[in-house]
Amino acid sequence: MRTTGRPRKLIAGALMVGVSAALLFGPYRKFVVNEWRERALSGQPFLFIPDCPNVSPDFKCGDRYTIEYRRADDKGWCLRVLRNDEQTPSETCGVDPDASDFSRSWRHFAIGKVQLDYSWRGRPLLRGTGYVGWLTTPEDYADRLSRKLSVR
Repeated sequence: MRTTGRPRKLIAGALMVGVSAALLFGPYRKFVVNEWRERALSGQPFLFIPDCPNVSPDFKCGDRYTIEYRRADDKGWCLRVLRNDEQTPSETCGVDPDASDFSRSWRHFAIGKVQLDYSWRGRPLLRGTGYVGWLTTPEDYADRLSRKLSVR
């Protein structure tokens, strides 16, 4: 008796839908969607935390930079950078949060005159130096600070 390929095609189709859903909505979403780019385009802030010990003279260990893009009426987008708990952020308008340089998967932002490139991994890269820190959400950072480690 010869069976048709229809049940196999249905199973293969269901498997493809399941794998696609897991990639887009599950724990593997970060490999497909750049969370940091999505936060930037939606106007949600994210933090840049420099590595310790210092790997670049441009950033100090222990500093925290809040990066936030906002839509401006006439100039496109503005980038706001707040260092630590300063009251007044620096703001640069006319920027593109979706701009990429050497690959579609890398985006960038600037702190002062220093441009940092980042990918979905959340490890900012300073060209000529290497990785100089990490990105996180304000919520994750606050949660991490509330659970400090102690060494005895």
